[in-house]
Amino acid sequence: MELWESKIELQKLLNEAKIQSVKEHLTKMLESTDAKIEQTYPGALDVESLQHYGTTEEVLYAYYDTQMQISKVFLPVSHEDWRSIKEDSTTTRAEAFLRLAWALGKEAGVSPTDCELKLGSHDWAIASFHCLQATLIGRRFSVKLGEYDSVPVTIESLPGSLEGLVEYEDSTC
Repeated sequence: MELWESKIELQKLLNEAKIQSVKEHLTKMLESTDAKIEQTYPGALDVESLQHYGTTEEVLYAYYDTQMQISKVFLPVSHEDWRSIKEDSTTTRAEAFLRLAWALGKEAGVSPTDCELKLGSHDWAIASFHCLQATLIGRRFSVKLGEYDSVPVTIESLPGSLEGLVEYEDSTC
C-alpha cells in the first residue's frame, strides 16, 4: 500500500510542478515507483490504466414530470447501502451515493429540503427536484469522491419509452 500511496503523491506533485528540472526528477521517481509496483504486484499498473480515477464518465438519466414540474434523476444505490444510510452506518459505496446526491442537488440549485430521495424496486433511487428540466438534463459536473478523486457526471434524458415505467415505479415506492 505504501508504494501505491507514494505513486499517488508523486503524481500530485508532478501535476503541480512548474520547474522543468523538478518535473524531470519527479518523473524519474514516479517511474522508479512504478517499476517497484510492477515487480511486487505484476499487472497492477495495467489494471490501473484501464480505469484511472477521474477518467470514467458516469451518465445518469433524468425525466421531467410536466404535470408536477419536477425533475427526476435515477441514481445507483443498492438496497444494502440504502439501509446503511438510514442506519447512519454508511459504507464507501453509500458515501459515494450521498456525495452524488449532494452534488446533484447543488447542481440543480435547490436546497436539501427541495429534494426527495426514494428507493426503487431495484438497485437505484429516484431523486426528485422541484426545478426546471433545463437545469438538469444535459448538465455536466464533477462529483468529488474523496480528497483527490472525482468523477465527471452527465445527465441525459430518459428515453421516452421508459417514462410510463418510471411513473409506475415512482408511485409504488
